[in-house]
Amino acid sequence: MTNVISVSGQSSLVKEPDCAVLKIEIRSSKNNHEESNHSISRRLDYINQVLRLHEIQKHNVITKISTRVEDPTPAFADNNRKFKKKFITVCSIEAKLEKDIRVDDVRQKIWEAHNVLLEKIGSKNHENSSVTISKPIFTHSEKEINRCTRKVGGDAVKNAKMKAIEWADSLGGSCGDLIGVREAESKDERKGDSEEISFFCKVDVTFKLRPK
Repeated sequence: MTNVISVSGQSSLVKEPDCAVLKIEIRSSKNNHEESNHSISRRLDYINQVLRLHEIQKHNVITKISTRVEDPTPAFADNNRKFKKKFITVCSIEAKLEKDIRVDDVRQKIWEAHNVLLEKIGSKNHENSSVTISKPIFTHSEKEINRCTRKVGGDAVKNAKMKAIEWADSLGGSCGDLIGVREAESKDERKGDSEEISFFCKVDVTFKLRPK
């Protein structure tokens, strides 16, 4: 009968978000269509400049602009006052920041962009023009989730092998060929409103036990 040694190994890690999305809305209400568009354009140019300075690439910025006309109804007519049409233009911007060689801390970089925009243009709203800057939304790319899953699995196997080597040595033998490996437990989860994901893996591994 072949002597064997069976051990378990485990590994865990906590992953920070590697993607962040910043949503911005510009709204302008003017009596002239051209004025309304110009108001949007000026703010949009500044926003794009700030986004570029904070490493948000052009291809990761989605911009949508729509205009509607608000025409006063006869019920509001006044002999002494002439009501004009209002051109209401809305610009929605969704900017995505991804972790790469230029951006190591997505959380810090996106909050920096958010705070600059909030201070410079988000705090100067009035009746005919406004900029709304939402809090960043943090996410995890499928690629990075898969990488972390593979990493904790590989590290769990490595830890099991190290334990088997130590135990075999304490028994006066040596760790031989791998006979089998089984994943006993694997999970990834978020706790509450946390932006982080916790990964965990446990494996059961069996090796041949050889005499020294």
